[in-house]
Amino acid sequence: HTYFIRIKRKLPVRLYFLVRPVSHAMMQLTYEYFLLGIYYSILMFIVVINFYLYVKREDKIYLYYLIYVITEILYSLGRDGLGFQFLWPQFPNVNKFTHFYFTEFLFVIATLFYCIHFLQIKNWSKKLYYALLIFVGIKSTFLLMTFFIILSPRLVMGVDVFFMITPVYAGIAAYKRDIKEALFYILACSCLFMGFGLMFLDECIPGMLPFEMFNWYMINIGILFEGIFLSIAIIDQVRFFNLKNIQEEEMQIKTLAETNELIKSNNEILKIKTDEQTAEIKENMMMLEIKNHELEELNRTLDNLNDALFNENNIISEELIDVSRLRIQLKTVKLQDFEKIFPDDEACNKFLSELKWSNGYICKRCGYKKYNQGHIKYNRRCKACDYEESPSTNTLFHGIKIPIYKAFYLAYLITSKDTEISLEEIAYTLEIYSGKVKQFQNRINSKREYIENKKIKVKSWEDLIL
Repeated sequence: HTYFIRIKRKLPVRLYFLVRPVSHAMMQLTYEYFLLGIYYSILMFIVVINFYLYVKREDKIYLYYLIYVITEILYSLGRDGLGFQFLWPQFPNVNKFTHFYFTEFLFVIATLFYCIHFLQIKNWSKKLYYALLIFVGIKSTFLLMTFFIILSPRLVMGVDVFFMITPVYAGIAAYKRDIKEALFYILACSCLFMGFGLMFLDECIPGMLPFEMFNWYMINIGILFEGIFLSIAIIDQVRFFNLKNIQEEEMQIKTLAETNELIKSNNEILKIKTDEQTAEIKENMMMLEIKNHELEELNRTLDNLNDALFNENNIISEELIDVSRLRIQLKTVKLQDFEKIFPDDEACNKFLSELKWSNGYICKRCGYKKYNQGHIKYNRRCKACDYEESPSTNTLFHGIKIPIYKAFYLAYLITSKDTEISLEEIAYTLEIYSGKVKQFQNRINSKREYIENKKIKVKSWEDLIL
C-alpha cells in the first residue's frame, strides 16, 4: 500500500516513520515504557530525597539540586511526549513550552546555576563566575529570539552543547584547587555532556549512529547517570563537611582540655597568692582604720569649707546671670565681641528659643501647653495638634532672607544708639546687598512705629524682637 501524509508545522522537525509488525511494536513499546518508568522513578526519588534533606538540614544546596532535577524532568516529559500523553492531554498548548525551547532553556540555566552554587565558584574564580553569568544571558537572548524568528535546532543545540562543557571545565578547575567533592561532579557533567553531544551529532548527521531509539534516549541516559553521580557528589560533600565539623569539634575539645589544665594550675598559683595577699590585706585594714580616723577629721574641715564655697558660688552665679542678661540685651557688648556671643545660627536660635518661651510654651494653634522637640533643633511641636513652631516665628526675624546670625548683628547696629555707621558700611561688613540691609531697616522702623502707635512699653531690645 502507498500512503501520503502531509504535515504543516511552524518549526522545523524531523519525523521518524517505522513500519514493523504489531507484535514487535508492542514488545518494544512495553520495554520502552518500562525503562522510562524506571527513569522517571529514579528522578522523582531524587526529588523527594532532596526535598526531605532540605527540610531536615535547611541547606540550600539540596534546594538547588531539587530545582535542577525538576527542570530535567520537565525537559524529558516535553521531549519524549509522555507529559502530553499522560499529564496534560487536554491542554496541547502546553507543548509550546517544549517546542519553543523553553524547557530546554530552564534545563541549561539550572545546570549553569547549580554549577555556580555547588562548586562555590564565586569564592575562588571571579572570571569563571562572570563567564557563567554571561552564558546565562546569552541563553536567555536565544530564548527571546525564538518568539520572533525561527532558529535552527542545530544552532540552538550547538550552543547548548558548548554551554554543557563549561560545568565539566569548572569541575576540573575546582578539583585542581583540591576541592575533592568535584570529582563526582566532573563524572556527572561528563555524562550529561556526552548525552547532549551524541544528540547534537545525530541531529547534524542523521543515520550516522546506529540504533535510532538508543540515539533518541541518549540524553535520558546521560541525565540518569548524571543524577546518580551528582547524588554521590552531594553525599561526598556532606561527608566532607561532617568530617570537617568532627575535626573542628575534636580540636575544640582538645583546646578545652588544655585550657582546663591551664586553669587548674593557675588556680593553685592563685590560691597561694591569695593567701599571701589576704595577710597583706589584714595588715592594710589596720592601717586603713587609722587613716579613716584622720580622714573623718579632714572631712569635717572640708564640710566647713564646702559651706563657705557654696555661699560664694551662689553670689557668683547671681553675678553671672546679671552679666549674661546684659550680653543678651546687647547693651554693653562691643562690636568686635559680638561674634563671640552669637557666632552662628544655632546660638541665635537658642537665644530666641529661651527668650520667646521664657514664660512657658503655648501652642499658637490650639493653646495646648505641652510640647515635644521639633524636627529641627530648638523647634517645639505641640503634643495635641502636632503644630511645629520655630524660635523665629512671629519675631523680628521671621521670614528673613539672610542668615539669622547676620540679622542679629544687623539689628544690633541699626538699633544701637552709640553706633554711627552707614548702610553701605554695614552691607560691606556683613557681605550683604545694601538693598537687603535697607529692607531689614524698614522692618525694624515699621515695628517701632507699630509699638509707638499701640503705646506699648518697650523696656529692652528683647521686647522689640518679640
